[in-house]
Amino acid sequence: MSTTRKKDIKFGKKDLLPQDEFNSENGKIRISLMVDLQVYEAFKERAMEEGDKYQVLMRKALREAILGNELKERLLRLERAVFKKQA
Repeated sequence: MSTTRKKDIKFGKKDLLPQDEFNSENGKIRISLMVDLQVYEAFKERAMEEGDKYQVLMRKALREAILGNELKERLLRLERAVFKKQA
């Protein structure tokens, strides 16, 4: 499945996003996923508390779990470089 193609996103007669503003990195795909009942209920409860959808919270948690360390490492390298220059 290719994620590099661009799409025209249209609803009715209005273009919501111009062709050049569509970023395929922000695209999403639909999957089926089996999760433990306790995990599902915990996300549903947290979603109700935060006023969000549980799917959004799951997506955020997965993104942080997978990409979070990468972002933290980049930040640490940047901080080291900045503080090294200040010393």
